[in-house]
Amino acid sequence: MSPVLLDEDVTVRRITTVQFLHVCLMGLRRHRLAFYYLRQAVSMVQMLRIDDASAIMASAGSFEQARRERLYWEVFVHERFYSISEQRTVLLLPLTRLPDLDDRFPYSVHHGFVQIIRLFLLIDSDFLAKWFATFHGVQDVTPDWIRAKHAEIDAESAGNDEEVTGLSEMQQADLVITKHWLRMLVWQIAMSKCLLSSEASERHMSLLFPVRISARLRELLTDISKQAIEVHGSGIQQKLFELTDTIGNVILTVPAASLEETRQRVGDFKFLYELWVSLPRPNTLQKELLQSKLEKLDVPVG
Repeated sequence: MSPVLLDEDVTVRRITTVQFLHVCLMGLRRHRLAFYYLRQAVSMVQMLRIDDASAIMASAGSFEQARRERLYWEVFVHERFYSISEQRTVLLLPLTRLPDLDDRFPYSVHHGFVQIIRLFLLIDSDFLAKWFATFHGVQDVTPDWIRAKHAEIDAESAGNDEEVTGLSEMQQADLVITKHWLRMLVWQIAMSKCLLSSEASERHMSLLFPVRISARLRELLTDISKQAIEVHGSGIQQKLFELTDTIGNVILTVPAASLEETRQRVGDFKFLYELWVSLPRPNTLQKELLQSKLEKLDVPVG
């Protein structure tokens, strides 16, 4: 890829190329270099002033406006995910509107893309500040905020049964895993501030919330093929690892009320572990971490 020349305009194709390199490097776990290309994509998106629809319309028309807005949202989603994974600040603000339906694409492609955007819009600046505080401990978090954020996720219909109807397995896998990953992030924020209790009547404020997530995930993912999950690459693998790892911690820490409940918990955890480890090139350290949890639960590891 050649450098941007003095008389060269930034193009959608160039930004897409840089974004593609970012995704590839994330898959290779070269996270620092991936960050370099992500910031290139963000900078180029800002150079095109995609957040100024009137400027695009004046120079390019409605087709180019729609294309550039889709590109903006694509980079927006990846920047939010990288920010959560690597504790980096974000630069892109949400556009004032979601992408319009384009008749040149199947409706399911448009609909699934919009649902993913809606989920990542929940990771706003306040959410990020509180997430960063789980590592640095400088942000106050109240039970009311935790309840409100869970309510936002629950109210967001993206990923629900009625929303994924008509979408491909690939889209369903992305939406289902991403929505439960968001729920787990909020639970982890609450956990870091000691706001949870095993006696809590509200499921979102319970130490056992991840156990409920594991049962629901198993139910939802049983009928989705492994190929539909692995096609998403390292991003979906990381989300699944974080979900499975947190669920394992809870099972090991909070005793079950009965032997049958213990079997159910361990069965759900083993299902998620076997799904995760079956995906291409699982991270060696992460695999060893999950295997150690299985061994502590006295579950044979194949």
